[in-house]
Amino acid sequence: MASGGKVDLNDLADDDESAGMSEEEKEALRKELEAEMQATLEDNMKEMEAMKQSWEEKLKEAQAAAAVADQAEEAKKGEKKTTPHLYNLNVDPQLSGMIVHLLKPGNYKVGNNKSDPPADITLSGLSIQKEHANITTEGNNYFIERCGLDAKLLVNGEPVTAKEQLDHNDRVMFGTSHLYVFVHPKQAQANPTAYPKVVTYEMAQEEIAKNSGFDMSTDKKSNEDLLLQEDLVDMLPAVEEANAISEELDKKIKFEIVVISPKARGLASGRTEVCVKMRNLDNGLEFIWPRDKFLRRKYMMQEMYQNYQEGEDWKVPDEKDPFTEPADLEVQIGSCNVYLQSLAYLIDLKESMEITDYKGKEQGILEVEAVPLNAKGKEITDADDVFVEDPKDLVGGNVSFTLKLHAARGLPNKYTDIYCKYTFYLDSDPTVTKKIAGTSNPEFGHKKTFKYNPATSQLVNYLANGILMIQFWGKQKVAGAKTGKKQTTKEMMMSRALAQGSGIAGNAVEKTVDANRTFYIFQLATLKKRQERLEGKINQFKNMIVEAERHNKARVHTRIIQQVLSAQHPKIAEAAIKKIGKDEGAGDLNSDGPPKSSACTIM
Repeated sequence: MASGGKVDLNDLADDDESAGMSEEEKEALRKELEAEMQATLEDNMKEMEAMKQSWEEKLKEAQAAAAVADQAEEAKKGEKKTTPHLYNLNVDPQLSGMIVHLLKPGNYKVGNNKSDPPADITLSGLSIQKEHANITTEGNNYFIERCGLDAKLLVNGEPVTAKEQLDHNDRVMFGTSHLYVFVHPKQAQANPTAYPKVVTYEMAQEEIAKNSGFDMSTDKKSNEDLLLQEDLVDMLPAVEEANAISEELDKKIKFEIVVISPKARGLASGRTEVCVKMRNLDNGLEFIWPRDKFLRRKYMMQEMYQNYQEGEDWKVPDEKDPFTEPADLEVQIGSCNVYLQSLAYLIDLKESMEITDYKGKEQGILEVEAVPLNAKGKEITDADDVFVEDPKDLVGGNVSFTLKLHAARGLPNKYTDIYCKYTFYLDSDPTVTKKIAGTSNPEFGHKKTFKYNPATSQLVNYLANGILMIQFWGKQKVAGAKTGKKQTTKEMMMSRALAQGSGIAGNAVEKTVDANRTFYIFQLATLKKRQERLEGKINQFKNMIVEAERHNKARVHTRIIQQVLSAQHPKIAEAAIKKIGKDEGAGDLNSDGPPKSSACTIM
């Protein structure tokens, strides 16, 4: 084709269809093609021109709309200075204040997009009811109240149960995730020092946590405690969202935040962690999830809820359901701390120790015994009168003992297949007792001997200052089917909240065991037996004096004193004392002459 939209005759000459055509026919065909092409070019030019005009018109319309929006935004900013309003709080400070609802005198209905007639303030998401709350005005005062028992509404972290007046900078939570601040310019101007100057998302979440039962004060708190509070603030909205999804999908699951110490997790040291307790409201089964596990499950819950909203198939098998745990999954019942200090003095230990759960609540009693062994592997008893004044004396020698876990008493009846587990000193694998089923008073009959020869300073320090944590594990019994009217998840949560109090704090205030009490029990037992042995030594020295006086001896040889002092059995001390009468160099008690041998004078 030639330039300018003209058809080249040479191109036509090469075309198979034009073969055999006369020159006149080829010329006519060329003109026809040129006309068609010219028409096509003209149509394209017209379309391009129309598109250009359309784009310019749309740009002008968009610019005009933006100008109107800017004017409206400027007008709203001006109104905010004098008109009461709500503005949103977000975990990202840059997004806080992006949503503003002006509240001119009048009544305002808050609800979701299904409200009929439409709500004045429309909120979407979990736990927002069709008719959620009403905001009304009486003169210059504003009031808020929920529309029904199902409507979750908090003001300054506390549930709203009746009509309540709003004050400047009050924090208002609609449902589980819509957090707002109420601003009343006239109140702020009348008394500027009466209200907090700055309101943040963290501040609002902290007061929700405080009213849920957590200590959120910062006075005299360590860095670890402050980090724990940050974790609580982060986890509260996530747990609320999970509970809201459970309600919507009627999963019969309730989530609660629990705070678990490192010792309750079986660790000697570490940070106290925020975990989540999952409770099945149908069968009573409870499981503790670490933070990471809960967050992974929450993402799956969100996907499940999204499929539910979009009308897709959202139900999945139990093994893939984020709300499900196997009923036969083993759980930790509690733990018991055994202080080893008595073994560092070769004193036997026999106590009934309290078993406590992660909240410090007593779950039962463990009958435990730790008995030191002599070089022949026999148990050292009080009759042996073995005495160690300083645990350091054990370094380099033979240290052996037997640990006995006899039985547990009074464990909750909800558990079966109960067993103990512990890790002693540098053991790489835990020691596990046999499993006992069908009783809340399992007889473990566990016995294990530990031998260390020679004993290192590290071992002796572990015995003198260390703690052996014994954990109790088992499976939960599934409760029988409940009779009566079948309740929804929402109804079950409400009944539980009324019975136990509202909130999502799993560490409720209950009677707990003092953690230091166990330590004092062990220390007292050790001190008592040490005192008994010291009194035994004092009595032996008294006998030594009596023996010296009976034989009219003025002095006692230091060798005899050393034998009595280091005697590991009363008979050995008695044999040494009998040598006093045979010591010719001890001198006469009534004589003032010089001693004939190295001796110690007993005053």
